[in-house]
Amino acid sequence: MATLNELDRDVLIEGLADWINVWMVVGMIGNDTKSPRARNEAVQAIGSLIERRLVMVGDIGAAGFQPWLGNTKKCVDRLHSLIREPHSSPAHGDLAWLANTPAGDEAAREALTRSSPPESRSSRVRSLSAVTLRAQGSAGLDFVVSVLNRGRLRNV
Repeated sequence: MATLNELDRDVLIEGLADWINVWMVVGMIGNDTKSPRARNEAVQAIGSLIERRLVMVGDIGAAGFQPWLGNTKKCVDRLHSLIREPHSSPAHGDLAWLANTPAGDEAAREALTRSSPPESRSSRVRSLSAVTLRAQGSAGLDFVVSVLNRGRLRNV
């Protein structure tokens, strides 16, 4: 099993429900998504998850999730460059998305099993989805509603 800190667990558990907008990770670190500290910490955390092959970073296109090509360093450098741009903010759309790998899903399920009784697992994922509201505003609400409507939380 991968060693996970609290942020890793939260990101991976959220990833069980759906793809994760990078701004969500920034929002998990701090309420101010404009904070350079929160942005840098998010890039470091995502880089660690990519390096351990627990998540992939990419874009959402017509065919669904499309991972970025390149090694970990190239992907992290691209993400860091994008997130530092002055106009980069949740209000200006999607920066990048994360998708759990099968190993990431397994680590998330194991973290849920170890940290909470079975009856509270879905509520744990729902409460993490609320972070989206801070990170993405009304687009975040659309995300939460779409996850709940698809019933994917029942499968966690």
